[in-house]
Amino acid sequence: MRIYGVDFTCAPRRAKPITVAVGVLGKNVLMLEAIRRLPSFPEFEAMLARPGPWVGGFDFPFSLPRELGRDLGWPAAWPELVAHCAAMSRHELRNILDAYRATRPVGKKYAHRATDLPAGSSSPMKLVNPPVALMFHEGAPRVLASGAHVPALSEGDRSRVALEAYPGLLVFGGGPQTMTVVDNVLNRNFRAEAEKRGYIVIAPAAPDDQLFFEAGFSRRRPLGCRGGRGFRFRLIGHLLVFLVLHRKNS
Repeated sequence: MRIYGVDFTCAPRRAKPITVAVGVLGKNVLMLEAIRRLPSFPEFEAMLARPGPWVGGFDFPFSLPRELGRDLGWPAAWPELVAHCAAMSRHELRNILDAYRATRPVGKKYAHRATDLPAGSSSPMKLVNPPVALMFHEGAPRVLASGAHVPALSEGDRSRVALEAYPGLLVFGGGPQTMTVVDNVLNRNFRAEAEKRGYIVIAPAAPDDQLFFEAGFSRRRPLGCRGGRGFRFRLIGHLLVFLVLHRKNS
């Protein structure tokens, strides 16, 4: 099973590309195979079209606050909402969100989804720092057009699963960072709390058991090679995924 972790930008270019971590998950170990840089939207669309099975976590909002859509009379169903917003220019979307924000009281300028605050994520209305509304405007239509399966939102091809996701915890233990040491650190310090909270915790084990600050993170060593030379990650807990579920009573 391939796992994609996607660091998205609404304006990809060579200096600031969309960055994709490509991993292979087997049992409880994730092997980091490659880091790919996508400096254009066509390259991002090609990535979405790659045959499955894969699961991708994308760090941009897949939808907008239900309160916003209701107040503006926008479609409630996700495919129709995404298509409605995609038909707007970026300038039009900016003007609509600015005008809507101006109607809201001080302290409540930004509407939120039910999952935004627990996730620690910004309101999808935000246009700066970070411009997640623009990320939604560029990203969600491309996910929809790709035909990937988006749980609870779009049936799509179930061999290609797209999820809105935000980082969990990255743990660097002490010692030689062998798989045994990594397992002990996770089991002793993180497992119980991660499983209680539903967090995913990732702890890397260095190639050939070398320390990261010595030679374990050298670019000269290929990622994902056989024989223990690639980066390996131990996972515990559950992936935190935050989606807006369009329900009549939400």
